[in-house]
Amino acid sequence: MTAPDTTPLLTVQNLVKTFSVGSRERVQAVADVSFTLGRGETLGIVGETGSGKSTLVRSILGVTRPTAGRVVLDGEDLSRLRGARQRAARRSTQMIFQDAMSSLDSRWSVEKSLDEPLRLETTLTRAQRRARVAELLDLVGLDPVVHGPRFPRQLSGGQAQRVAIARAIALSPKLVVCDEPVSALDVSVQAQIINLLERIKGELGLSYIFVSHDLSVVRHISDRVAVMYLGKLCELGDAEQVFRAPRHPYTRVLLDAVPGRTPSAPLRMHGELPSPSNPPSGCRFRTRCPMAQELCAREEPAMRGPEESAHLAACHFPLHVGGPSREEHEKVVA
Repeated sequence: MTAPDTTPLLTVQNLVKTFSVGSRERVQAVADVSFTLGRGETLGIVGETGSGKSTLVRSILGVTRPTAGRVVLDGEDLSRLRGARQRAARRSTQMIFQDAMSSLDSRWSVEKSLDEPLRLETTLTRAQRRARVAELLDLVGLDPVVHGPRFPRQLSGGQAQRVAIARAIALSPKLVVCDEPVSALDVSVQAQIINLLERIKGELGLSYIFVSHDLSVVRHISDRVAVMYLGKLCELGDAEQVFRAPRHPYTRVLLDAVPGRTPSAPLRMHGELPSPSNPPSGCRFRTRCPMAQELCAREEPAMRGPEESAHLAACHFPLHVGGPSREEHEKVVA
C-alpha cells in the first residue's frame, strides 16, 4: 500500500512585503511570516484591520511580489518560476473575493464569466466548455438554464458569490484563498456559502486559506488558525485549542471582544494601532498589551509552544488555560 503524502501543499518561509510610501517612508506590511498548509486543510487567518492579512495572501498568490522569503506550492518555489511554468502554477491557486459583484464583469453573463478562464487556459472545445460551465453551476447549487444567461445585476448577493466560487474552481486549483467571502452577506446566506465551501472542499480535495474578521465563522470552518498583528503572526495552532485556550494576549483580547461572550476576567487592549512604518521595538503588541513588561520592549519574542505542541505563540509570557491574572503574570515575570 502506498503511504499517504504528508508533505505540505504550501510552505511559506520568512515572507516579507515592504511598500515604499513617498521618498523615505517604508511600510513593512508583512514581516517574517512562516507557516505550512496541509493538503485538504483549511487555515483561518484572523486579525484586526491593518494586521496584514490581505497583503499576506496576495503575496502568496503572486498578485503582489514579496520583498523577501519563499512561497513553495506543491514542491515548486513560486518566486523562481517564469513563463509557462509560472502560468501553470498560478492555475493551481485561485481567490474568492469579499465583494462578488465587483469581481464579476457587469457586461458578461454568468456563462461567459465561467467560460472565459476555460477558453484562455484550457484546450477544451466550445461544446466541452459549455458542458463544464453547466457542471460548475450545478456544483455550486445554481440551475445552468436559469442562471447561466443572467448578468450580475440580476443575481442576489448569495448567487453572485456562488458564481464567484464556481469561477475560482473552474481550472481545478489545489489552493483557494477566501478573502472575507461571506462578510458582505446576510447571516442566513453566510451559513449557506460556508456549507457550500466545506462540501466543495471535500468533493474536490481543496485546501483553503480563509481570511475573516468573524471569529465564529473562522472557528467553524478552520482546522488551524493563524492570528496576525501588525504584519506578524502572534499565534498559530489547532482551531479548537486557539479558541478554547489562547496563548497570546492579543488572541485573548479578540476573543473577549466577541459579542455574547462573557469572560470572567476580560483583557482589554489600550491605545491605537501603531504605524507599520514605525513598529514598536521587541514585541509589536506591547504598546497595547495590558500585561506587557520591560522584557517585551527589549526582545522580540519567537514563535514557540510547549514541548511537542503545535500550538505556538510569539509571547515572552504566554497565557495559561483561561489566562493568568495580572498578579500571577507579574509573579512569573519576577
